[in-house]
Amino acid sequence: MKLEDRDWCFGCGKKNPIGLKLKFTQIPDGVKTIFIPKKEHEGYKDIVHGGVIATLLDESLAWACKSYTNKLTTMTTSLEIKFKKPAIVGKPILVEASMTKNSRKIIQGKALAKNSANQILAEAQGKFIKVV
Repeated sequence: MKLEDRDWCFGCGKKNPIGLKLKFTQIPDGVKTIFIPKKEHEGYKDIVHGGVIATLLDESLAWACKSYTNKLTTMTTSLEIKFKKPAIVGKPILVEASMTKNSRKIIQGKALAKNSANQILAEAQGKFIKVV
């Protein structure tokens, strides 16, 4: 399968007018990003929608895969998320992701979303298939 990146990714694409426009920084074990959710990311009043949190975790894991494999393209095959605390609209969310296992076809990783008090909001484990 040939995948074409047109910079419209909902998570990181610069051209997507409603996307999250995440930017990633490399850290020793993977990548990190900071996202400040807006009112349009709300589920319940002042609480960030769980799907937005899932996107943050998934996108961070995908970028950790790229970082780990020297820009190799991957696709999510599974994502398990445990929500711990609500994320609050308008408050920064720090997400860090790293790889835990690399086999011939699959890369596995873990990610944490934290608030500014360093409390874990959600954690994820994911598997990604290498697309050649």
